[in-house]
Amino acid sequence: MEEKNKKIVGIIATVLVIVLSIFSLYRGNKEKPKKINEIEIGKDEQNSIVGKKIPEFKLNNLKGEEITDKVFNDYELTIVPMWQSTCSPCITELEALNKIHKEYKDSGVNVLGIVIDGEVNEAAAKKVVDTIEIEFNNIVPDEDYIYKLIEFAQSTPTAFFIDNKGNFLMKPKEGTSGMDKDIEEFKAIIEKLTSSRD
Repeated sequence: MEEKNKKIVGIIATVLVIVLSIFSLYRGNKEKPKKINEIEIGKDEQNSIVGKKIPEFKLNNLKGEEITDKVFNDYELTIVPMWQSTCSPCITELEALNKIHKEYKDSGVNVLGIVIDGEVNEAAAKKVVDTIEIEFNNIVPDEDYIYKLIEFAQSTPTAFFIDNKGNFLMKPKEGTSGMDKDIEEFKAIIEKLTSSRD
């Protein structure tokens, strides 16, 4: 019975990953990336998430260690990329965020990845992490947590910006503009978010 439940959860998660990938490709063709000076902090015309809390969690990372939403308490700002191992734009954003993490980890800024296909494709997710030598934690959500996240994002890559109380600080950054441009955009967002809280 347990094996049958695992297969059903695996099938549901796989279908969800495929739907998110298709939606991501569809949105990627419709939206143009914003210029850095157009980044809006604390505004979201379509669906304001600013001030809402990221859903609570107690999940394992890819090493099997338990991580909870209390991790946000230790940092002024945490960037939370939602990614999947089969998404090449996600890999580009992860490479950018790995560099951001190295530069800002001692300045109150953390990165915590959510690998949405980690439960059904753990080997591939670990390979991505190992290949690009990601230094930040990546949690593996269960089916229930993935459904909670869908309220806030419908595509990958999507990066959330969370304060030390677990609140969303701005609408998520969706998609990638290439590694160098992503680094530039993340730095601009970090500067705006951390300076606006001083």
